[in-house]
Amino acid sequence: MVDSESGTLAATAMVDSESGTLAATAMVDSESGTLAPIAMVDSESGTLATIAMVDSESGALATTAMVDSESGTLAPTAMVDSESGALATTAMVDSESGALATTAMVDSESGDEKRESSDSSQDVLSPVNQSESSSVAPPITMTTHDGYSSVNLGDATVTEDRYKIAQLEGKVQELAVESSNQITDQSSSQPSNEIIDAVTRRMWRYCHAYHVNNSPLPIWYIMDEFGSRIQQSWSPSVAMAMFFYIPSQLAFTAVWPLRDMAYGEEVTCNYVPECVKEGGLEAWCHSLPWTGDDVTMHDDWEQLEQFNTPEPSERCNEDTLTSSTPPPHKLSYTVHTDIKVVQLHLTIPEFKVQGGVSAGEADILWLAEHFKQFKSLRPHQYVNQFPCENMITCKDLMVLVAKRAGETPPWLPLTFNLLYELPRFVKCFTEKKKSGEEANVWIVKPWNLGRGMGITVTDNLMEIIRLAQIGPKIACRYISRPVLFRRDDIEGWVKFDVRYNVLLKSVSPLELFVHDVFWLRFANKPFSLDDFHDYEKHFTVMNYTQGGTKLKQIHDVDFIRLFESMYPATSWSSVQDKMFSVIKELFTAAVSGQPPAALAPCHQARAMYGLDMMLEWGPAGEMEPMLIEVNYCPDCTRVCKHCPQFYNHVFQTLFDIPGASPPVTRLI
Repeated sequence: MVDSESGTLAATAMVDSESGTLAATAMVDSESGTLAPIAMVDSESGTLATIAMVDSESGALATTAMVDSESGTLAPTAMVDSESGALATTAMVDSESGALATTAMVDSESGDEKRESSDSSQDVLSPVNQSESSSVAPPITMTTHDGYSSVNLGDATVTEDRYKIAQLEGKVQELAVESSNQITDQSSSQPSNEIIDAVTRRMWRYCHAYHVNNSPLPIWYIMDEFGSRIQQSWSPSVAMAMFFYIPSQLAFTAVWPLRDMAYGEEVTCNYVPECVKEGGLEAWCHSLPWTGDDVTMHDDWEQLEQFNTPEPSERCNEDTLTSSTPPPHKLSYTVHTDIKVVQLHLTIPEFKVQGGVSAGEADILWLAEHFKQFKSLRPHQYVNQFPCENMITCKDLMVLVAKRAGETPPWLPLTFNLLYELPRFVKCFTEKKKSGEEANVWIVKPWNLGRGMGITVTDNLMEIIRLAQIGPKIACRYISRPVLFRRDDIEGWVKFDVRYNVLLKSVSPLELFVHDVFWLRFANKPFSLDDFHDYEKHFTVMNYTQGGTKLKQIHDVDFIRLFESMYPATSWSSVQDKMFSVIKELFTAAVSGQPPAALAPCHQARAMYGLDMMLEWGPAGEMEPMLIEVNYCPDCTRVCKHCPQFYNHVFQTLFDIPGASPPVTRLI
C-alpha cells in the first residue's frame, strides 16, 4: 500500500484488529528512507509487535523473531552480524532444543556463502548482495510456530499479475542476478522488464501454492531466504505445511523434522507430489524444476508407452437409468429453472416459467448445476443434461473423445494430459525446442474450469511442470498462427474466437442442431507471439475480468461483412461449413462408445452446449477451424441482448413445438 505520510510504497499490509485500518508489515521509514519494521499481531495484547527491522545506524537487517517457548514473548532467531553485515548462522538443527535454527547464507567470518551438499546441481537462491559495501536486504517476513521455523508468505499471484513483483524492488533484482549472470543493471530501484522476465522464468524452483476458502484458483508465493534455501531431496529431512491465519491475514509455512537430525545437517524437503514415486522417468520429469537437468541429455524414453490417459470409467458417478419411453408430448409445459436469463427470455405461451413451480412438479428442469440423479426423474419430466456429458465438457475427456475421430484429428491442437502423460509432454517439448521449426508455446488449462480461469500461456517448461503439480491440467499446443481480425478502434489485428450454441435433442438416434446466431469474442490488444502474461493480448474472454476491461462486441451479421472485406478470397459460409463439420465429427465420436466413456441415451434429456472455436492458418495458407472447448449450459446473457427470442428458439427446437420455425440449422 502507499504510506499515508511519506507517499512511499509499502510491501504488504494487513488490517489492524483494533482500529480496522491497514497496518504496514514492511515499508520505507519516512525519515531515514530505510526499511522500517515488519510486524505481526502479538498473541497476548492484540497489538502489532515488531519481528524484523533494519538497524537504524548501519542500515543492515537486525533481528527477526520467534515466540520464546517459556515466556511467550518474541525472541530473535536470526540476525545480521553487527560487524560484517553478513548473515551469521546456518540452517541447521539446534543441538540442545532440537528445533530448526536459522538460515545458512553467508559465513560470518569470510563473508563467503556457505553451501552444504545437495541433490540439486543448480545454485541455491541467494537474495543477498555479496558485495562488501552493500547492506543486506530484509527477508519478506520470518516468524516461528511452536519452535519450528516458519515463513510469512506474500499473496501475489505471480502468474496473473507479474508486475506485483516490481513492488519488491531491490529484492527482485538480487534474485534476477542470481538467476542470470547476464543481468547486472541494478541502477534503478524499479526492476526493468528484462529483470522481471528473468525472475518469472526462473522463480518456479522456489514457488509454492495454496488455496483459500475452496477457491478453484491457487495463490502462488515465494518463501523468504530460509524457506527458499530448503532444497529438493528424495530423502528429505523435513516436511512442510502451509497455514493461513484469517484474523491477521497472515500465511505461514510450518516446517518439522521427519527424523532425528545431526548438528549442522542440511535441511531438505521433497517437493514432488506424493503420488510420484522415486526412480523412473516420471519422477525425473517432476524433479526437473529443482535438479536443473538438461532435458536434451536424457535418452532413455523406453518407458513412455506406460504413460497413457486411462479410460474415464471412474469419473462418471451418475445413475443413467431413466424411463424406457419418452415423456408424453404436451401443448404446454411448466419449467423450473434457476437461471435468471431463462426466466426473463422464455416468453412464448407453450412454456410457463413460474417461480412457484417446484422441481418435482415441473415438466422441464433447466438447471445451472450439474444433475446426477437421473433415476429420480418422474416419467413426465425432462432435464437439460445428458448422462455422462462430462465426456465432452471436461477438457481432458473431450480430447479422448476427439481422438476417436482420428488419432490426431486436424481440428484438435496437440494436447497432453499432464496428470498421466507428463513424460510424453516433456519429450515432445524437448524435441520441438531442439528442432526450432515452430513456436514451442503451450496453453495450460485445468480440466474443468471455464471463463478463462486458471489458464496460462507459456514457453517455459519448468513453469508447466510446476502448474501440473498443483492440480490436474492439460497442455495444448498454442495456436500460434491465428487468423486475426482488424480492430479499427485500437488500430491493430487481434485474436478472436467463435461461440456456437449447439442443441442436442437425442443421442440414439443422434439429433443435433446449431443456432444460426453465433457470438464473437475478441482480444483487446494486437496479437504477437510474445508477452504471454498479457491477458488482453492472448485471451478473448473479457466479460468476466475485473478492473474495467474493455469488451468488444460485434453482431454476427456485421462480423461476416467485415470479415469478408478483410479476407475477400474467403467466404464466411465456407469457413462455417468447416466448423459445422467439426461439430458433427465431435458428437458422432461422443456417442460411438459405451457409457460412461460416451454420452448415454436418455429419453428424458435435452441439452444445449457452447462450442468455442478459433481459426488457424494451415500449411497451404487455408483457414482451418480448431476446437477449443465445449461448455455445459453456456452463459447466453449477451446473446439474448442481441437476440431476445433466443431461448424461445432453443425450447421450440428441443421440444417439438408445432408450427415453429426457429433459426437453427440441423447438423445430424
